[in-house]
Amino acid sequence: MSEIAVYDNINNNLMMQQTAAKSFMEVVVEMKRRNVLKGLVLTVICAVILGSFIPSVMAASPKLSKKTLTLYVGKSKTLKVTGSRKKVTWKSSNKKIASVKSGKVTGVKAGKATIYAKTAGKTLTCKVTVKNNDVTAKSVSFTTADGGEFIRGKSTAVLKYTMPSKASLVQIDILTATGSVLLSKKFNNIPAKVRQEFKWSPGAAQSAGSYRAKITAGKKAVYSDYLILKEKGDFSGGAGTKASPYQISTLDELKKMSKFSSSCFVLVNDIDFNYKSCSAIFGEENAFSGTLDGKGFSIRNFYGTNSLFGFIGENGQINSLTLDNCTVTGENAAVFADNNSGMITACKMTNCVVSGVHQATLYVYKNSGTILDCSIVKGTAAVTGSGYNNYWECASGFANENNEGGQIRNCKADINCSATAKNFPCSSTIVGINYAVVESCEGNGSLTVTKGNNYGGQAHMGGIVGCNRGIVRSCDYAGDSTSDIVGWNDGGTVI
Repeated sequence: MSEIAVYDNINNNLMMQQTAAKSFMEVVVEMKRRNVLKGLVLTVICAVILGSFIPSVMAASPKLSKKTLTLYVGKSKTLKVTGSRKKVTWKSSNKKIASVKSGKVTGVKAGKATIYAKTAGKTLTCKVTVKNNDVTAKSVSFTTADGGEFIRGKSTAVLKYTMPSKASLVQIDILTATGSVLLSKKFNNIPAKVRQEFKWSPGAAQSAGSYRAKITAGKKAVYSDYLILKEKGDFSGGAGTKASPYQISTLDELKKMSKFSSSCFVLVNDIDFNYKSCSAIFGEENAFSGTLDGKGFSIRNFYGTNSLFGFIGENGQINSLTLDNCTVTGENAAVFADNNSGMITACKMTNCVVSGVHQATLYVYKNSGTILDCSIVKGTAAVTGSGYNNYWECASGFANENNEGGQIRNCKADINCSATAKNFPCSSTIVGINYAVVESCEGNGSLTVTKGNNYGGQAHMGGIVGCNRGIVRSCDYAGDSTSDIVGWNDGGTVI
């Protein structure tokens, strides 16, 4: 083999080796490239897997702050979702019971509802119970609409009350005396501090008896006083108010005034006692504080040992009434009333007689009110007893004592007065002892006094006033006695 052939052979081998080496390196590089790609593929696959797995894990973690909730009507509480950044959609199963907005739940009406919170593909729930407010009713009254008697088939009862705060539901029950529910009504959303009224008109078939009202708001209940339902009224008509006074037409109705001492009355007929008596209609503890309009009618033939009306309080008023042929006997006797702190106007007494052991007067024993424009026709007053020591014993027409605050004005008396006593007998047509005001009065009739022998003291007759310690103004006496206007002026004023 020539040198040239050897060289070529060697060169070829080198080239083959280089080619082989290059191929090997390319394979290595290719393998590395493939491994990198495989890694990238694995990384991508892991990322995809993790990307789909992580949200699914997060979707299982959202929670609602409460699973159950109790609310009162009108009140609110807020629910919160944790564990999710996704948007939350809120919904109520019954908006009439509980509403929800951005998690704020508000009680609308008593009942139950479910609140739904939907987020990240998951729905959360909270069960809500709504209750009515607990409110105690105030200023409760249960009376008739006209203030009078409660008569079945005629009258209407009115329940009045005030809620100090808003009440979502108020239930009113009318109860019998045994507690049975006769009538029940419900009212929604009663406002605070607004006077409320509920009316009840029992029919003619409703049983007479005692009834009261129950007002319930939530768990709070309040009861009214009892109102007595009657089959018929105590009077011939009226409601006992100024606008509608009770109408008196019989003796029994007159006596029933004692049970309604602050009511208003009117006579609609003459009343005859037929020479019988009765206890004084009003006592000291239930003095008359209402009004009685006699309308010119007469009360006749009252015979007794006490006055007819007893005690007339500061607000009591009796006017335009005639007492005819009435007779009262007693120790400190009076026909019209024992005490008057109110007003007697335009009344008249005819043919009346009063006889007392110590005191005797036709109108009132003690007066601290007003007697105005009244008259006496053919009256008789007599003190006949043995007498007290050191005290005036008077026979008079309008008041034995006209005390502080008393006013007797424009009155006229045609009366015969006589007084017999140990120490201080006194007779006068208008007032026995005056501590206040007697004005523009006229007296007529005979006056006599008799003092026991061998006793000290004084006896006085006064045409208008027996003993004056107050004011006597513009009065006149035209009787058959020689008396002055005042029998004894003991520091008073006579004008």
